[in-house]
Amino acid sequence: MNEKTKVLIVDDDVALCESLVDTLELEGYLTETAYTAKDGINKVEQDFYNIVLQDLELPDSDGIMALEKTKNISPDTEVIIFTAYAETDRVIAAMDKHAFSFLCKPFEIQELKTTLNNACEKQSILYDNCKLFKQVSDDKYEWESTFDSISDLISIHNIDAKIIKCNKAYVAKHKAKYQGII
Repeated sequence: MNEKTKVLIVDDDVALCESLVDTLELEGYLTETAYTAKDGINKVEQDFYNIVLQDLELPDSDGIMALEKTKNISPDTEVIIFTAYAETDRVIAAMDKHAFSFLCKPFEIQELKTTLNNACEKQSILYDNCKLFKQVSDDKYEWESTFDSISDLISIHNIDAKIIKCNKAYVAKHKAKYQGII
């Protein structure tokens, strides 16, 4: 991605948050912290974060509910859940709510970096796809506008001689013909 990746760390462990901020800023990420689910959700409502690193055990909310709210507010944000309590049903619940990944505490910094890089790569691909879709849509609109602005009658037929596309002049001429005007 061209811009710096913005990461929000949501965890009630202040020391861990500070350590992660130091590490991630050295890697070039822009970081912010929140120590409660409510504060994290408020920050997501106010600004876009590429990635949210969120603890599953927060003092004011269940991490799964916070994950769901975050994804509802910002579907393009990748949420990486990390916790010391990685029961299978919680992992499945997090993934069902569209968490990008799940890391067990304590985790290796290299494991976190790899997961962050994968999340950034996914966002980059999505961003590129959105740009391509917009370009195709713009080109389609331009082509259709040009096609419809031609005053000559134009129709495009398939192999069975059925009309599959015609311009506005063609439609207007034949509409008037069938309405008995011409």
